[in-house]
Amino acid sequence: MRGLFKWAGCAAMLVACGGPETDEAGEDLGTRLASVTLPEGQSISFHEVPDYGIVTVVKGPRGTPMPDAAAFDGMPITEVYRKLSGGQEPPAKLVEAASRAPSMLHLTPTREALAPEGPARSSADVGPGVVSQQALPDTAWWSSSFCQGLNREYDAIWCPTNVYSWAHSGWGPVQKYYQACATTGEATGTLWLERWGSGAWQRLQTASLPKWWWTCTWAVGAAQYRSGIDATANALFMERYRYAIPNIVANLPDFPSDRSYTGFSDNLQGLTHDAYYWYQTRNATNFWKDESTEGLIAWWPMSGLNNNPGGTYRMPSPWYNAGFRHYGDLVHVNGYLYIAMDGPGRSGAVGVFNTSMQYIGYASLPQWEGGVAFIAHNPRDGLFYAATNHPGYTVLRGYQITLSGTTVSITHQRTLSFSSNIPQGTWIQGGKISARGNLYVSVGGGGQTSGIYMVDVVNGYVQGYYYVPYGSTDEFEGLDLWDLDADPRMGARGQIHMQKINIDLPGFDDDYWLGHYRVDDPSRL
Repeated sequence: MRGLFKWAGCAAMLVACGGPETDEAGEDLGTRLASVTLPEGQSISFHEVPDYGIVTVVKGPRGTPMPDAAAFDGMPITEVYRKLSGGQEPPAKLVEAASRAPSMLHLTPTREALAPEGPARSSADVGPGVVSQQALPDTAWWSSSFCQGLNREYDAIWCPTNVYSWAHSGWGPVQKYYQACATTGEATGTLWLERWGSGAWQRLQTASLPKWWWTCTWAVGAAQYRSGIDATANALFMERYRYAIPNIVANLPDFPSDRSYTGFSDNLQGLTHDAYYWYQTRNATNFWKDESTEGLIAWWPMSGLNNNPGGTYRMPSPWYNAGFRHYGDLVHVNGYLYIAMDGPGRSGAVGVFNTSMQYIGYASLPQWEGGVAFIAHNPRDGLFYAATNHPGYTVLRGYQITLSGTTVSITHQRTLSFSSNIPQGTWIQGGKISARGNLYVSVGGGGQTSGIYMVDVVNGYVQGYYYVPYGSTDEFEGLDLWDLDADPRMGARGQIHMQKINIDLPGFDDDYWLGHYRVDDPSRL
């Protein structure tokens, strides 16, 4: 249910929803910073919890709507306040607390020893013959409103609808986004949320529920979480979460290594694959290698990436005649290759080939200015994404791309700000989105920041950054995701694969390495 608030703009953010205004004394909320009242009676208050971050509490009478969380994804907490309050400036206490919140990006992420796994448990269902149905919460409403989103926004959901008085979630894998909700009938209760840290469970939130109210708590940040409801009777409970993005734990041997392809050596830009072939893009340049003159694409058999390409294809003349000269990273989706392209006047576009290397067409990206480093496809929501630093902060834009014959249509669907900006001046180069909706972005060039960023596409939470030194290379380029530990045909290993090039002197071929990186849990890539 996307109608619930979730803030990713501040470190380790937590939100609680529901309950009357008079119940605040029963909630562990820290120092109150600011509050906003909406026209239908909902109240939103902001609190600072020591050693944790800013907690946002949202309450409303039963039946009142919740604002759409998508409108606030990736937005700093001060901007959330401005939007909710109709443009009012946030109080100084909220601004100061936001500046104290630690960064959500850990440059060298480490995870402490995990808590031993614990099973989910709940009190026994006493059956409809023991408790009056009029005293029970609305199970159908609860299930349809709170227990949805599996394999779209959430990796796991536990929603027991036969709880009598208590339910306690289990714990196990590390999560990056966690939500717990509860509702009561003719009963009162307490919803709680805890995080594992420093070798013990730490209480993050305790929210009191009067009769016939609902409450939610949730947290952002890579950690183990657990939660539960303890009620006098007749309560329902739900937990749902997204797994944390796995750690990169090994920088494996390059393959190909120090390679120059005949006729396809200079200015490599992008990498993708289907079940049988690799596909790479490059740009032809002028003699001095400082200006692109044409984009090219080529293919390789799965086991032949160290050989010269099996076929090379020039930029279609309609694209060239429209002023396009530069290919970026590309992605394969259902038999088609979608290529990021820089256009005239700082415009951007996507060109499409099929895997028989017949060009289909192209279309410009709406609401875009600046170069297009990559186009990535999210299997969970079906949208294509591109990232830019052009506004002065890192923005991810999502597009629907449809094909009809030779017509390519692109419509803008959403814009998402990163919780931690990729530094200005950094060269964003390539990107891919995994089956779980995690975005991996390669950066590197011009002596700037180099490595791989890992981002939650649902809310823009930047979970981590893996530093990769330049070594003998000058630039990092496209990036691809494929579990080569499970597929040995290529001869390399790992799950994340990044192009690295050394731009040689004019008249000499560039040198190419493909870097490979292993994660600690490929199933949650």
